[in-house]
Amino acid sequence: MFLIFLQQALAVPQQLSQQGRLLDSDGIPVQGSHNLSFQIFESTISTTPIWGESTPVFFSNGYYSVVLGANSNNPLTSEILSTEPLYLELQLDTDPPFQPRQLLSAAPYARQAGVAESINGGAVDASSVSVGGVLVVDSSGSWVGPTIGLNWSSITGIPQGFSDGVDDDTQLSEADVEQMIGNDPIDLALGSSVDTKPIVTQQTPCSDGQILVYDFASAGWSCGEDKDTNTQLSAEEIVTLLTNQALELSNGTTVGGSPVLTEATLPAPDWNDLQNVPADLADGDQGLDVECSEGEILTYINSAWECTPFNSVLDFDNDGVLSWNDCDDNDSAVGSSSNDADCDGVVTADDCDDTDASSLTVAEDGDCDGVVTADDCDDSDSLVFDANGLSQSCPASSCKAILDGGYSNGDGQYWLSINGSVGQATCDMSTDGGGWTLALNYLRQGSTNPELSVLSSTLPIRSNSSLGTNESGTPSSWGHAGNTLMSSFDMSELMFYCVTSEHSRVIHFKTSSPDVISYVKTGSGSMADVYSSSYTTSLPLRNNSTLPLHTNGENSAYSSEGDLAMTAFPFYSDSGIGNPRAHWGIKGGGQRWECDNSPGSNPPSHTLHRIWFR
Repeated sequence: MFLIFLQQALAVPQQLSQQGRLLDSDGIPVQGSHNLSFQIFESTISTTPIWGESTPVFFSNGYYSVVLGANSNNPLTSEILSTEPLYLELQLDTDPPFQPRQLLSAAPYARQAGVAESINGGAVDASSVSVGGVLVVDSSGSWVGPTIGLNWSSITGIPQGFSDGVDDDTQLSEADVEQMIGNDPIDLALGSSVDTKPIVTQQTPCSDGQILVYDFASAGWSCGEDKDTNTQLSAEEIVTLLTNQALELSNGTTVGGSPVLTEATLPAPDWNDLQNVPADLADGDQGLDVECSEGEILTYINSAWECTPFNSVLDFDNDGVLSWNDCDDNDSAVGSSSNDADCDGVVTADDCDDTDASSLTVAEDGDCDGVVTADDCDDSDSLVFDANGLSQSCPASSCKAILDGGYSNGDGQYWLSINGSVGQATCDMSTDGGGWTLALNYLRQGSTNPELSVLSSTLPIRSNSSLGTNESGTPSSWGHAGNTLMSSFDMSELMFYCVTSEHSRVIHFKTSSPDVISYVKTGSGSMADVYSSSYTTSLPLRNNSTLPLHTNGENSAYSSEGDLAMTAFPFYSDSGIGNPRAHWGIKGGGQRWECDNSPGSNPPSHTLHRIWFR
């Protein structure tokens, strides 16, 4: 329960006084120093505050008084208070905010007296006038705002002569212009043209024999002499002219007195007109003495000319496929390229790439991704062929393999090969570089003593991390991998994590001790080496825990616990920092659930234990 009294505003301050009294749920006034958070919202359900601050407050018999907006870096401006309505929300320390929010009225809005929102009647005395932040009248009283647009149709009182929009007294018709330039000479402006072509001008008339000459230096025309008076070509110039250009010669042109032979005058060629014909060609057959029957043609086969039926040239193997469409026209068993474009003997429908004779067939590679069916974890999807852990058909060997292969999608569930079968596992892809696979997960509610679950063919799935949650009735989440299952995985590191509601200490570390890894795989031996700093390293979530490194040299651990190697007090200390007794126990001794606790001290406390490997 709380009461709010707002101080009435007399001027226009940049702060707002706020007083009230707070009582706890038993009606006892709050006492001493606490932190109060204030937030202003535009409605009772809005999730985004428009102003807020948090300040330490001293309570006396529940009463307090603060000034909001006193921080110059976070002022309570008039713009904020211009919104209506406004609601104030309070929060004490880390408790939930008080509900419902309180409506701000009357006094806070007196702040707005410092800003006039409108003027009704009377004179205005100002150094300048702005509208919407844009200056329209300057300090001299001159209008500097946007030019007011005018339209011809909006003008009234237009004289009769302008009513049609034309000044008839000064408008020349086309006939007027032609008469003016036809009867009298005119002086055109420099740059005038005729049909877009410039007019060449000269200030004074040229003399007899002169021509207009263009001067590049002055970029203008002037009268000058015609200096190119040589009209005779030399022999060299004629040769150059004939070499570089085609000429049209007149009919009857001769060379050395003989007529020039052209296509029009060339007689038709005749075999009998040829001279010095070789004897073996005199009969026109180069010595061939082969006579073909009707419908046959000469074909050169095996270094000799033979008569061949004409249709055999089109389809030599008589398979009904024309030679140019036949993959092998010498073999009637080989079909047309229309059904086998690369002529590799595999029809188009069964060929992964019918333009590549070396490509695989659909029978060899179902999804035609270049990976044979035997090596493809999903031969129905060309985008999936590697054991990436993203689907049940493509399980990976471990979370570390998924991470190293570049297939990680962050923390979550993936598919793994688990002791000869396929199942889901929880992967931590972020802690200490990621690649961790969850092997033990016990989230227990206080004052309970549920049975452990030793898993032989599945791994526990992480579903909740809130202390006080009871997962003992959830088979998919509750349990740990036994020795046989752990020994089926390759691993070089283990990561331990536990937290309890009894205190704020958190155990979080990793170890690469060969003895520790051998113990969880075989159940034989112990975790004595877990205390060695040469193998064990603290991880970010650890918080002032005694275990496992701080033991004052007393390396205590249970040994040869079999499938309970990770649960039955695998490591503990009887004299840690400040001589506390600290244990890691998961139903240790039959009923003790401990996380850096003294033995037997925590049955009412909630606990969470997890172990990962990579």
